[in-house]
Parts: sequence; C-alpha cells; structure tokens
Amino acid sequence: MHRQMNIDDTLAAIAKVVGLAPAARPADLASAERRLGCQLPAQLRAFYLRANGTLDATPVENGWTRLWSAAEWRNVSTLSLGSVYSSVSDAIVVADYSLESWWYALGLDEAVYIVDGLRPARPVAGSFLEFVALLLNDRKEIYPIVDGRLTIG
Repeated sequence: MHRQMNIDDTLAAIAKVVGLAPAARPADLASAERRLGCQLPAQLRAFYLRANGTLDATPVENGWTRLWSAAEWRNVSTLSLGSVYSSVSDAIVVADYSLESWWYALGLDEAVYIVDGLRPARPVAGSFLEFVALLLNDRKEIYPIVDGRLTIG
C-alpha cells in the first residue's frame, strides 16, 4: 500500500534532484496570505518554512517543474486566461512546467490543479505533498489531457 510522504520525506526526495531555496520566513508567508487574500494550507506552509521553492526546474525525468518562491505566488485570475478558469480563479499558482508552458495551482480545497491556458482546470493531486510526489516520479497525472488522452512530457 502506498504511504503519503510527510514533509521531511518530501524535502529529502526533492533535494536529491534539485536545489532548494532557503526557508521562507513566517513574515514572507504572512505577506503572501495578505496579497493572495487567503490563508495558506498547513502542508504548503510547513514545506515553505523549510524551503522557499526550488532554485531551478526539476530534471526532465522528474517532471521539469519549478516550485515558485512565496514572493512569486499569484492567483490564477492574474494569469488572464479567461472565464474558463473562474472555478479556480482564487487558487494559488505555486509552480510551472518548462518556463511557464503551464501552471500548477493550489485550490482552496487544497487540491493541486493543472492550468494550461487551453482546457478547464483539472485536479492532478489531492494535496501539495501528493503533487510533489507525482512530480518527482514524473507521473502522467501531472500532464495535460489532449484529445482525451494524458500527454506525457
């Protein structure tokens, strides 16, 4: 049976493939909450108090995704992608794939959604830590659906 990784496991796993930025300060996260108009989920807060995103994108075989620093986070609505994303307009964009080819946003329900600018948002993980685990294993769930099929990076 698959066990969900905890914060320590997740940080150790991602640190093996990409550099982690120094921890965010509590004041950085409080500032992000004010700017975004919401309280951060506990998992995201705990992760970012230990590492403020990644220094670069993960290698291609580990999802080719960069976790943004808290200062970079923004709401999906600021991406100006139209009303197709109204259901997740307040979700927090926390990562991007390959130089912003598409984005990953953490919803108020704590699920992570893929926002690709072409199709409606779709949940790819039930939580931030689950998303990071899928990312590190380059799982097909993190990629867009094109013509009814998941694309593989």
